[in-house]
Amino acid sequence: MPLISACLIIGFILLLYPTNFGLDSAPTIDQLLAIGDKRSSFLINMIFLLTFFFPLIPLLGKLDELTIPLQGILCSMIIFTWLCQGLNIERYSLWPDFKVSALIILMSVVTHWLAKHVSEFTGEYLDKLFHREGFKTLSFKAVVLIMQSPVIFIFGIYLGKQLS
Repeated sequence: MPLISACLIIGFILLLYPTNFGLDSAPTIDQLLAIGDKRSSFLINMIFLLTFFFPLIPLLGKLDELTIPLQGILCSMIIFTWLCQGLNIERYSLWPDFKVSALIILMSVVTHWLAKHVSEFTGEYLDKLFHREGFKTLSFKAVVLIMQSPVIFIFGIYLGKQLS
């Protein structure tokens, strides 16, 4: 499941590029990936490793609501770095200010909580409808991915503002 989650996050961000940075035009994702022969495997491996190592971090590892946003943020950071290299921009920051960081954390917690409650109702309904069990877990994975996407957008827009 972690590999599927990592690939979904990467696919989500790559499909939205360059819009996720608030840009109308930029080098294509193919151009960014073609610069280095191992860029795509590096991207997948980094997001995949974050999935495994995040739970090992004391205190933070217990906060499941931060896993998907951190995967999206790390993916955005990597692609933004490649974008800046492609545009020959040397001065940029990958770390948001306090307000943006607080907003990201708050939205991560709230959207995770909302996804949990929405998936409970959805899961119970689907369990009864199809006379099966397990839809609660399945629907939670889908709903949390959708509901936490604005967190990734906020971070991407923050990064993209530096290029304006």
